[in-house]
Amino acid sequence: MAASAAHGLLPRWDAHREVTTAAAELEDATLEGSGVATAGSWQETHLLCHHLGCRYFGRPEADDAATAAAQLEAVGVDRFVVWADDADAIAGLPPPGPDELLRVFEVGGGQLRLLHRVAR
Repeated sequence: MAASAAHGLLPRWDAHREVTTAAAELEDATLEGSGVATAGSWQETHLLCHHLGCRYFGRPEADDAATAAAQLEAVGVDRFVVWADDADAIAGLPPPGPDELLRVFEVGGGQLRLLHRVAR
């Protein structure tokens, strides 16, 4: 039983390591105090917000970039985090690069504009 419990911790530990790596790279990316939403990986994004001092708003209900931007802007979200594993959750966004961990988009004017990329 103990072996299976420890085995279950490994994927979580990996995710936490990726989040702390991303947080270190994004420290200067003006996320502190921002309203942040995500396309999918809510647990990782919530943890990222904890590290960076931003407010987490959840996920938009939209499945395309224009509708997501409008929904996010309406509730005060100004940054949108898209993890590479969730890149297909929102249509109309450019695909991630092969070594990309996540992208941060600026929300404004009914659009999502690429602000920052974080490599794995």
